[in-house]
Amino acid sequence: MMTEDHKMPFWRTPMGIAMLVVTAMVLVWHGFATSSFVIHMLPLLFPLILCVVMHGFMHRGHGHGAHVPAPAKKD
Repeated sequence: MMTEDHKMPFWRTPMGIAMLVVTAMVLVWHGFATSSFVIHMLPLLFPLILCVVMHGFMHRGHGHGAHVPAPAKKD
């Protein structure tokens, strides 16, 4: 018989072990489901990433960094 001083931790009880096994199974299933989703989305994500990169390169030569005031009009 166990006293209060030598109480077994929860994760070592049969209920704790069952919860750990079920949690591991859910995490493995979720990992496979998520990887499948990402793999199927790659053909759609590639053009989106390509557009962002092209947009960055195309704005490079526009002179957005140099803000020169317009010349004053002569009357």
